[in-house]
Amino acid sequence: MSLAVKAKAGVKWTTISAIVGALSQLLLTVILARFLGKKDFGLMAIAIFVINFSQLFIDLGISNAIIYNQNVDKKQLSTLYWMNIILGVFLFCIILIISPYVAVFYKEPELKNIINLIGITFLIQPFGMQFSTLLRKELHFKEVAIRNIISKVAGLLLGFAFGYYGFGVYALVYSTILTSLFDTIMFVIMGRKIHSPSFYFNFK
Repeated sequence: MSLAVKAKAGVKWTTISAIVGALSQLLLTVILARFLGKKDFGLMAIAIFVINFSQLFIDLGISNAIIYNQNVDKKQLSTLYWMNIILGVFLFCIILIISPYVAVFYKEPELKNIINLIGITFLIQPFGMQFSTLLRKELHFKEVAIRNIISKVAGLLLGFAFGYYGFGVYALVYSTILTSLFDTIMFVIMGRKIHSPSFYFNFK
């Protein structure tokens, strides 16, 4: 398959994945709104903001560096892999520090637990991020898109189940954590066929 054909297929699958992701998020919000009270709905809105905002800092350009640099060797990839994980732990610690202040600012003590739980995704996602990047670099857009679609639909079903059984705002929290875990496991399984990180780390 030529590069042009792969690129065209990549655009198609990426678009489908983005549409499914957006619809799943919208549908989950609509569904959970039926099960939540006014207070829970407000907490859910803040939780969604924290989730989306946190995604801006989980990578900090490491993935782009891997994609654009054609001469990354295995030792460098292993270093960047562990760098992602260290960064995730650091950001999780930041979440633990700031969550009480967010709760005080909004005068909602429960926000502390919600934000701390969402912060667990910082400890999960880094284990699969490099594999996601390598799959995209090798133009495996279809595989990545299908994985994204499966995880989004799984998150939607989990959110509905938790909401139905009365978990309130935690329906969104738990579905986010479990979706992140499911997401990461699939990326690790798929990505290790391309690269298997070693226990190597070097700041240079």
